[in-house]
Amino acid sequence: MFCNVESTSIIDNVDVSTIYEIPISFYKQGVHEILSSKLNIKVDPKIEELSKLVGVIKSNFFVPKKIINIAICGKYAELDDSYASIRESLVHVAAHLDLLIKSTLIDSNDLNESCLKEFDGIIVPGGFGGKGYEGKIMAIKYARENNIPFLGICLGLQLAVIEFARNVCGILDADTEENLARDKPLKSPVIHLLPEQKGIKDKGATMRLGGYPVILKKNTIAFKLYGQDRIIERFRNRYEVNNDYIDLFAKNGLIVSGFSSDFKMAKLIEIPENKFFVACQFHPELITRIENPAKLFLGLIKACI
Repeated sequence: MFCNVESTSIIDNVDVSTIYEIPISFYKQGVHEILSSKLNIKVDPKIEELSKLVGVIKSNFFVPKKIINIAICGKYAELDDSYASIRESLVHVAAHLDLLIKSTLIDSNDLNESCLKEFDGIIVPGGFGGKGYEGKIMAIKYARENNIPFLGICLGLQLAVIEFARNVCGILDADTEENLARDKPLKSPVIHLLPEQKGIKDKGATMRLGGYPVILKKNTIAFKLYGQDRIIERFRNRYEVNNDYIDLFAKNGLIVSGFSSDFKMAKLIEIPENKFFVACQFHPELITRIENPAKLFLGLIKACI
């Protein structure tokens, strides 16, 4: 009343059990027909696939066919929404694999191996600063040594490299130039500043940011998941793997499976001997969709089944 909107153009946004039901609710009320009429554009929504996926989510929430438990080891675990995009990425995967994924935030500042034993897979997400470093490295070591499916994202890749350098390659002082908590000079910077970042003092809006191409190496886990040799993923980082150590890593079992378009920077790493040990410098959680879940999350959960 008194809003100058035709009664036939009013859409109710009712409470639903999952946010993915909202487009279906709008569709049933004819929102696509209203938009088509008002904007004089052709609207042809494909609602059938979404309806099917939402049905899978709801049925597994109440009576799960299978439950996969995933630990998200990060330093912002006290806030439930800190890793919301990652948790929604897992929901997308669950809809396609017809199961329930329970994700638990584990505070990397207080992490120990005993709290990881109940999980089928481990994710180490991105972050900034040295807080919680060693806890994340402990989680990565546990995943690698016990062949637990692992996915590292952004900082998660960098810490996976550090863990491997220390505990497999014997570079005990391996670290990242970002870690300012060291009490002595860094001699083995397996992670260092991006070339374009050197000399920059004002850190605002200077990171490698946005969509960049990644070239995938054939006969790798990454290539098999994506099914192509060139992908576009979204980045937000200032540090990278130091190329001086890549050959040593490969000799000991950790390979680079994805490069920047000029082949100068490592963007994906993996350990082929493990069930699923993959880490990426980019953020796959930023481009996942319920109709098309991010390939790395899909690979992680498939390895957990």
